[in-house]
Amino acid sequence: MAWKKPTEQELTSRLSRSEITAYSRSSDFGTDTVEAVLSQAAGFARDAIRSGGRCSLSPNDGEIPEGLFRPVLAIAILDLLTRINVVPNEARTKAYDKATSLFDKIAAGQITPPDGVDP
Repeated sequence: MAWKKPTEQELTSRLSRSEITAYSRSSDFGTDTVEAVLSQAAGFARDAIRSGGRCSLSPNDGEIPEGLFRPVLAIAILDLLTRINVVPNEARTKAYDKATSLFDKIAAGQITPPDGVDP
């Protein structure tokens, strides 16, 4: 299983045109904030993996299995949209709910990452 840190480009490549416009207009929102959002989402995933005890963590802080990028980015995007005062659409909310449910199952030891993760 390959592990790496999610990047700002990976996050912004998943934003819609209107979300990118809102993101670009946010004057006090920069790369440091995006990195914090990504770090927090990756930390959430790493905590779930640690709690589940079904696989070892990468020793490099912030790295997650590539198979978990979609759910981690779903969490990060909802956080980002909230921070820039964009109301997330239903698809974003569902993706977030699906991601948190997946991490709840990982934390409970019900699945081993990246099992059960959409490609």
